[in-house]
Amino acid sequence: MKSYSLAIILSVIGHSLLIWFVVWGWSASAEKTVIKKPLYIKATLVQLEQKAKPVAKVVEKKVEPPKVDESLKKKQEDAAKKKREAALQAQKKAQQKKAAEEKARKNQLAKKRAEEEKQKEAERKRKEQEQQKKLEEQRKKAALQKEIEKERQRELEKRINAEKARIEEAKQAANDAELVASYTGVIDEKVSANWSRPPSARNGMSALLRIQLVPTGRVIGVDIIESSGDAAFDRSARLAVNKAEIFPELQNLPSRVFEQSFRVFNLYFEPEDLRQ
Repeated sequence: MKSYSLAIILSVIGHSLLIWFVVWGWSASAEKTVIKKPLYIKATLVQLEQKAKPVAKVVEKKVEPPKVDESLKKKQEDAAKKKREAALQAQKKAQQKKAAEEKARKNQLAKKRAEEEKQKEAERKRKEQEQQKKLEEQRKKAALQKEIEKERQRELEKRINAEKARIEEAKQAANDAELVASYTGVIDEKVSANWSRPPSARNGMSALLRIQLVPTGRVIGVDIIESSGDAAFDRSARLAVNKAEIFPELQNLPSRVFEQSFRVFNLYFEPEDLRQ
């Protein structure tokens, strides 16, 4: 019973010393702190040593629990609160960091997908443009080929028409030449019939006259443009044309032939015969 009481007393003393040490801390001086034991402990020990006989039942004194230091309690509560707040803050920061990282990852993924879509769209447009360019080139090539064919046809038709015109002109020229030769013969014959060669006429003499007619064949002008050198010869030539006066046969000529060959023409006079 004594041993059990002693153990309780020592336990209470130990806890009291621990609380005191926490509250007041170690002293800053270099001197060793001496802890005085309570007198009742010493008295009890002495009594135990002096008495060998059993003693009467010791009445245990009720030990009051040590008073709680409110300042320390508040500090501990503040520290715990700060720790909790720090933990919450750290957790919040970790969550924010995780959310930011997730957001960044999603943004990066979205950016990557957008870039891929952009590249796909660019590739699609490029292929579409290439296809359109190819089709446009084919269209232009076909149009050019068509135009070349049209030009070839035009050139062919032009050559054919030109050849036809040339042939027609040749035929017309041949016909005109026959008409001119025929009506020139008529004029030469009529003028020759009206020409009286003067006695002064000699071989080698010649005079060139320019004759102007109207479509009816009437003579409206006679000019000597190259004299024979003999006035009588020149006068006789002019008189022969004036005597002929009109060539009604020319009225049957096409106007084109008349304008080209008989509106104004030259007539040679030579002693041997007349030559146009």
